[in-house]
Amino acid sequence: MLKWLLGFLNSQPEQPEPENDTLLVWKVVEGPYPDVDEFGEEREDGCVFLEVMSSYQDNPDEYGVVQMFFDDFDSCYHFKQDVDRSMTPIRIEL
Repeated sequence: MLKWLLGFLNSQPEQPEPENDTLLVWKVVEGPYPDVDEFGEEREDGCVFLEVMSSYQDNPDEYGVVQMFFDDFDSCYHFKQDVDRSMTPIRIEL
């Protein structure tokens, strides 16, 4: 019984694969923030992230908030500026 319960709780429902591998970034919700480890300390590699509202190009009406990671603060901040200034969503090929 315990094995069945653990298997049931650990099973993930299958997510359909997107047909189009293009992500549309509509706006920056929060950030940039430094990436932290499990102890709350900043990582040494200088990684930072933004939380963005995005959707897939094949289904632009279904939005979600995801984290986008960048190698350094400058590239993260420039991407944020590009999104904030754009009148259309930013397209990212996955």
